[in-house]
Amino acid sequence: MKYPIKILFISPFFAPLSNAEAFCNGKMVNQLLEDGFEVKVLSVDYGGHNKFSYDQSDIWNPLKPVTIKIPPHANTNKYFSPFLGLHYKTINWARWINAVILKVSHLHRIHQFHIIYSRGLPNVAHIAGYWVTRKLGIKWIANFNDPWDLEATHLMPQQRHLRKKNISSFVYDRWFQIVMKKADLITFPCERLRDYHLQMVNSPVNCSIIPHIGVSGNDLSDPKTFYLIHAGSLGSGESTRHGATYELLAGFKRFLDHYPESESYATKLLLVGKSDPLTIHIIKEMKLDTVVSFTGWVNYSESIKYIAKASVCILVEGMMPEGIYLPSKLADYIVSRKPVIALSPTVGTISDLSRFKGITRVNVDDQKSIERAIAFHFEAFKNQQLSTLSPCDELINKFESKNILNNFYSIIKNILPEYKSGHKL
Repeated sequence: MKYPIKILFISPFFAPLSNAEAFCNGKMVNQLLEDGFEVKVLSVDYGGHNKFSYDQSDIWNPLKPVTIKIPPHANTNKYFSPFLGLHYKTINWARWINAVILKVSHLHRIHQFHIIYSRGLPNVAHIAGYWVTRKLGIKWIANFNDPWDLEATHLMPQQRHLRKKNISSFVYDRWFQIVMKKADLITFPCERLRDYHLQMVNSPVNCSIIPHIGVSGNDLSDPKTFYLIHAGSLGSGESTRHGATYELLAGFKRFLDHYPESESYATKLLLVGKSDPLTIHIIKEMKLDTVVSFTGWVNYSESIKYIAKASVCILVEGMMPEGIYLPSKLADYIVSRKPVIALSPTVGTISDLSRFKGITRVNVDDQKSIERAIAFHFEAFKNQQLSTLSPCDELINKFESKNILNNFYSIIKNILPEYKSGHKL
């Protein structure tokens, strides 16, 4: 890098908060710092909030000196909320936005930021980004990892027509149009999520694709153990995975019934994360107690170690007409060079990626196909040929941090005319 680029990073959910969104944002800042960018992060301080926990993985240690946490209500009297809400034209988070702007005004005098980078969910990141760029007059990048309206309605994108028309939806829709119009660049992790958003705006939008960064550890797989690993949220309560848990377990049981020799290879399905009562009930009902288990809650670094032990990784995206998401855990699977069996829609991001070696996609509700996919990988494992099913280099390159940051660096140069012209920033 010719000169250090100074980034103001607005990320309400940020590591070490134990949340997939926070992990994605934390990995991005880790790599920015490693590549020589100067970064200051403004996040939400959720300390003491029962809904959230914090992840103690060492990977997040470099983030501590650059992170400033602001309480959700910024320790401001709630009676100020209506006035601040009118000022910032929002019905939520007005006190936090105000505190961010006050803090930014001070930080900018010291650091002279070149660019603002907001990442949601929650979308208050982008509302704050808008007001900050108004205040500082510098370039602004807004990143979407999920549909804009998911937070406001808790509906899947295909259910958008069911949204209630009220003041909340009006305000959210208005802010969506503002962000898409005013940000100098909008980034998405995949093309289908980009296309979903672009169909809702009428004016041209400057967009780029910045995939999730994958993290890997040393390979810990055992050639004598056929280990299927699913890392991350799994359960009937997950909106995108309703019914998928049962289908996965039923497909796995079919495999065990039709391939009794799998017992000789200590075949197991390990679910990395917290258990849920319904999944436990299904496991017991199918008599899979001895071969399917949960780890319980583990931190991010431990989840990477479990992935490193896998023979095959399992991705459960769930039932949707179109998969517009890029699940962040897939990036970790791929850079760990693990073959992936993905239960995902016929049309979607995972289906697009399955043209590369390393991903076997099956329909969520097709137990026979799930069984066949597991059996296919088991036969390769048994014949010591599982490496032939590992992700190809072209797929791995999509999620390696160095390639993602090179792309991000090129994007920034294009939107910072001072940098492009060679003037010192």
